Amino acid sequence: MKRSMKNISFHALIILSCILPVNGFSQIHRLSVSFSNDSILIGQQTDLVIQLAKDKNVNVIFPLFADTLLSELEIISNSEIDTMLSGKDIILTQKYHVTAFDSGSFTIPSIPFPVHFSGIKDTIHSLPVSLRVDRPEITPNSSFRDIKPAINTPVNFKEALPYILGGLVVILLAILAIFFFRKFFYKKKITDTLITEIPPYILALEELQKLRSEKGWEKLSIKDYYTQLSGIVRTYIENQFAINALESTTCEILKRFEKVYGKNRDIKNKLEELLQLSDLVKFAKEIPTPDMNLKNLDKAILFVELTKPVTTEKHEENEITKPENE
Repeated sequence: MKRSMKNISFHALIILSCILPVNGFSQIHRLSVSFSNDSILIGQQTDLVIQLAKDKNVNVIFPLFADTLLSELEIISNSEIDTMLSGKDIILTQKYHVTAFDSGSFTIPSIPFPVHFSGIKDTIHSLPVSLRVDRPEITPNSSFRDIKPAINTPVNFKEALPYILGGLVVILLAILAIFFFRKFFYKKKITDTLITEIPPYILALEELQKLRSEKGWEKLSIKDYYTQLSGIVRTYIENQFAINALESTTCEILKRFEKVYGKNRDIKNKLEELLQLSDLVKFAKEIPTPDMNLKNLDKAILFVELTKPVTTEKHEENEITKPENE
């Protein structure tokens, strides 16, 4: 009895071992791995085409190659796995675009394809496939030929997209640069041009008269009043005599003014007294008497009047007397 049970178990195992692989493989109807050309010349290209027909409920894992099929066969590109329905079959197709730079006959060995079906895992294998790579035939007596020109391949949208985006970014940056230039720099340049067209002494006198009419020595703090007063004089000196007065000390201004204007003791003394008093008020907290505040304003006006260009004044006088002479 025991022996008969062992025989039954043994025969059952044999039957199962035969049935299961057959059921698994019966769901794979066709597996083909082939080259689109059996032979190529060195440097030419061809496709390795993998095609498999299967049932819907079978899962087959395609092989994944990196850069080469063999050491002699280089992969240029590969396609995605294309799926097509043909009757009850699903046909899977993938292509590897390859080339070779060595001559000879190269055989790709059997490729494994893992198969999953109803909880069963197995593997099917393709047949080996060969590719012959030949050297170009050279005729000793033939004449030399020019190198073949480059092949023009169409540019697709994916390749052109980075250049399109780069061009749009450059255009956007150019528009922003023009906008900010016109809004800030160009506007400031026009304003500076209009200011430079008015003589510096006229601007200085207008500012000093405005300070007088507003009674700045009463409305402003003493420090702010002398800061504004000395600032008007320093700006006038800088624009009229090309002296960097706004960023120079009083001593530096006096030395440069004497070199440019000449050694006029009276005018230099007026400038020196005004600037030194302003420095004492701003930095040493000196508090001048109320009558000195107005006198220093008058002194600044007199300084501008004495140092303004003589040619401009004469030109204005000539313009006034000209109609009378006519």
